[in-house]
Amino acid sequence: MYGYIYKTTNLLNGKIYIGQKKSNVFRPDYYGSGVIINRAIEKYGKENFKIEIVEWCKNRDDLCEREIFHIANEKSLYSFGKGYNITPGGEYGDSFTHHPDKEEIRKRMSIANTGRKHTEEWKKKASIRMSGKNNPMYGVPSPNKGKKASLETIEKLRKINRGRKYTEEQKKKMRKKYNETVKNRTPEKQKEIHERMSKASKKRLVDYEHPQNKKVYVYENDILVNEFKNSVYCRNYYYDNYGLPKKTMLHNLRNDKPILPDNPQGIRKDLYNIRKQFKDYDFTHIKR
Repeated sequence: MYGYIYKTTNLLNGKIYIGQKKSNVFRPDYYGSGVIINRAIEKYGKENFKIEIVEWCKNRDDLCEREIFHIANEKSLYSFGKGYNITPGGEYGDSFTHHPDKEEIRKRMSIANTGRKHTEEWKKKASIRMSGKNNPMYGVPSPNKGKKASLETIEKLRKINRGRKYTEEQKKKMRKKYNETVKNRTPEKQKEIHERMSKASKKRLVDYEHPQNKKVYVYENDILVNEFKNSVYCRNYYYDNYGLPKKTMLHNLRNDKPILPDNPQGIRKDLYNIRKQFKDYDFTHIKR
């Protein structure tokens, strides 16, 4: 089982709390994480509370759906005066959004944290406290594991980060971190990363219909004279056999610019003669 719905009952006044717990075993010592239920436990003592399982659930969605149902069915919301639940359930532990004292809590947190700085000793203790098996997420698979961002999401992120500039200090930190990471890699790990990145790059070319993944058609005076699997094959062929500069050919391919410009100033004589052979050529991704 993925988890269970539980009910915590105050034996003195009958008020209840409905909650969800992600665990395949019952935790009789877990009474709930809500702010109000914890205040009540502190006030009355754990010995005056009873906890019981209401229902087992097979997955996360069922857990949230059934929590909402039981909170509504039992009328355990704090606003009804019969229970300790702050929210109607299903928010994966978000007890702040609907908290009755939300604004007051925000102000207190703002005042308490203004100008606050943790000491190095506190940071070390916190690191030890949350490392390895002490971390509540230790051994728990990431909820995003195996998920892939949609093309729409990737495009949005690309637009957000386009034109972004890092400060020199940020660049320095990034270089240092990267160098330390690479230095500690084994040759086997480096090879594995290279193969994975290469595979991912090829897939992106296909997904985004990159020009490098499209067929190239070569025309001379509007007559088809050659075709290639992609622009890499095309540029290599004309470079190896005729000496046509790769950059020139790709520039023509991507920007629809002439191989031989009308005003060829600044071009070396040998390159000019090579380009002159192809002045009537047109390299394009789309067959006319």
